[in-house]
Amino acid sequence: MPLHSAPKIPKNPKVKFSNLNESLYIELQSFANATNNNIKGVFSPVIIIKPFIRFYDKFDVGITTTQQVQNYTSDKMAIVTHDMYAYAKLRTGIGIFSISGGKLSALNYAQEFSKFMPINNFFINAIYMKSGHYYPRAIIGGFQNKGIAFAIGYAEEDSAGFKFTGNGAFVISSETFIEDWLKCGLLVTIGKEKTVLDFQAVYTPNHQNAFLLELTNVRGQTGIHGTYRYSFKNEKIDIFANGFKQFNDGVAGGAIGIRHHSGAYATIGATYHDPMRAINSDATPSELYNKYTPYVEFGLIFKIKNITTIR
Repeated sequence: MPLHSAPKIPKNPKVKFSNLNESLYIELQSFANATNNNIKGVFSPVIIIKPFIRFYDKFDVGITTTQQVQNYTSDKMAIVTHDMYAYAKLRTGIGIFSISGGKLSALNYAQEFSKFMPINNFFINAIYMKSGHYYPRAIIGGFQNKGIAFAIGYAEEDSAGFKFTGNGAFVISSETFIEDWLKCGLLVTIGKEKTVLDFQAVYTPNHQNAFLLELTNVRGQTGIHGTYRYSFKNEKIDIFANGFKQFNDGVAGGAIGIRHHSGAYATIGATYHDPMRAINSDATPSELYNKYTPYVEFGLIFKIKNITTIR
């Protein structure tokens, strides 16, 4: 009889229900944005809920919703639903097969860089420049492995809600991954009247440097957006630069700033056609809206409850 028996390795359960650490994320966002004659304070916490059921450690079914309560789009607190969809995915030896349905994005790299831009710029990028191109109703199936990803589906954008009207578009996305330092994605929305393109790329040559480039809504109201992040002091401090322009007299602007790993940041920049400066507090048109307006912004992006495992 051996003196030391081999340790028992626990087996994954046949059916696993996600716990709180795997399915709940809460982030506090708040900022004060000041020009020479106006100060706007915004409070915008984010809640992500991702419960799932896993079978035999290979097949998942679940739902995901990202909700944000904010007073950016109006003076009163309002809810923005970034996404809300159900999904199923199967892990195999060659990659992951998936299908999703609801309000979702088929390609969105900008979320990874959201903490490296002023929150004001993030709202402009996500809501007005259509970064991520969230479809109010979509059914999309796809495949992904270490080197590529491909998805195809159907989406509608003409109204809110979950009812399909039949007046939609085909959606195709393709991505390429080169180890951990480069990924590129192209999203094509093929509608009855026009085809819209979205392109995104992330270049991370090392732990210190990272670049994001986006071309959004090409052949619609085209926009271009870029972000650069440099980390130092053992990645506890980041310096970032962010710039964007939407053609056809859309929004535009840029900023440079510094961020501590605690989530606190300070930035200076300027915006043009900033939705936050469209009207004054007395409901009259703002003279700042139609010209580049310098600003300073101080903010906080802090994880209150992090998701420990996302698979």
